[in-house]
Amino acid sequence: HALNALNALSASVFAFNRMRCNDITYHYESVFMSFDIPQNYDEWKHCITVICGIQLTPDYVKQRIAALEDLSDDHTRQFIKSWGQEHHGRTVAWFQRASKELGST
Repeated sequence: HALNALNALSASVFAFNRMRCNDITYHYESVFMSFDIPQNYDEWKHCITVICGIQLTPDYVKQRIAALEDLSDDHTRQFIKSWGQEHHGRTVAWFQRASKELGST
């Protein structure tokens, strides 16, 4: 089940992590496309915080929300093309929930 959760990494973190975007598209498409994407907040959060070891800090979450909401951004358009508008919306909502949990909204 943990391997299936890695899609949160590709779909929610790597695709929008502008600080590490040099090899993102290659890594995203070649490694993570075969895993199931998370279907709920707990699966998504587990992928990011446990499997990926990324802390959901207020600054990080704020940056990801801004990236996901920028529909003119190439990474955002690729994310939507690869994973669909519905998953994009869920991912935005998951980051917004994390922001609320952190008290940063």
